[in-house]
Amino acid sequence: MPAEFTNNAIFKFKIVSIMTRKIIASVSTIALIIAAVLFNTSLAGLAPLVLIGGIAGIAIATSAHKLWGGFSFSLWILAAVVASLAYPEYFISVGSFKTKLLIVPLLQIIMFGMGSQMSLNDFKGVMKMPKGVIIGVICQFSIMPIIGFSITYLFSFPPELEQASYWLVHHQAEWPRTLCRLLHAPTWLYQSH
Repeated sequence: MPAEFTNNAIFKFKIVSIMTRKIIASVSTIALIIAAVLFNTSLAGLAPLVLIGGIAGIAIATSAHKLWGGFSFSLWILAAVVASLAYPEYFISVGSFKTKLLIVPLLQIIMFGMGSQMSLNDFKGVMKMPKGVIIGVICQFSIMPIIGFSITYLFSFPPELEQASYWLVHHQAEWPRTLCRLLHAPTWLYQSH
């Protein structure tokens, strides 16, 4: 096969691919506008489907873009979140199996995967410049719990959501024991299901 033919075929494929992505992006943008309009009509039941389709379409359209390609995965996550919020009955169980039992094992797998990607150079960098880690730890045990408690208190969440800030709400003055309890939070979450 001559090199010119191969290069022309690849060039034509890229043009088609770019044109297809532009069409998908245009249709998806129109779908998002339609979804916004549908929420205020008698056809509001269709709005989540159109919204999910629009977000997924934009995720497809941006996947190969140099500037916006990094947002493609986030858009897929957003589409999944919208789907689970709009249609929770499809995400609660599979047959008789309750999917909430997967939360802790999946979080453990994710954390293990993140940890396994760290190298000794990462730890050396922390030892050379620990300021970022120290600020992160201080914020995690001061600002984040205060925000969690404030949101729970201000919006009067039901008990299930209050448990998300369990250690702050129930053990405000017991910092040493509370910090130890945090290490056992996955066990506590698993038992509460």
